[in-house]
Amino acid sequence: MFEKTRRRANKLLLEGDMNMKNMNRANQKGFTLIELMIVIAIVGILSAVALPAYQDYTVRAKVTEGMVLAGALKTGVTEYYYSEGSFGTKLGDMGLTSTENSDLVESITYAAGLITIAMTAAAGDGDFDLSPVTGVGGLKWTCKAGTIDAKYLPSNCR
Repeated sequence: MFEKTRRRANKLLLEGDMNMKNMNRANQKGFTLIELMIVIAIVGILSAVALPAYQDYTVRAKVTEGMVLAGALKTGVTEYYYSEGSFGTKLGDMGLTSTENSDLVESITYAAGLITIAMTAAAGDGDFDLSPVTGVGGLKWTCKAGTIDAKYLPSNCR
């Protein structure tokens, strides 16, 4: 009887050992080193393309602040034009004493219808111009890059 029990125990141990080997093989799932290296290379290439595009996008968003701050001056110029029939030569003609600046907008200047918006280094480091154009349908504003790179201008200026 002892012999029979021992054979049975050996058989179970051998079966268990075989099952453990099969189980180890079944549990060895995952990625190989080359697969991981390929994924890292793809992520690197995508980030090399996306990062400059994102940086341009953030600078363009900062330049838009200059357009917003010039909005009050555009309104004043437009009202002056419709009431007087010409463009004022200085800010006082439109009832303005100064223009607003911010951390991103260095200055906004006005001279005979031309609004020049100078941006700081954090926002494109240059200037661009807004100029009114009269025609059928009234007064329209055009935007032109001065010293700022044209890729940083807001979409309504390009």
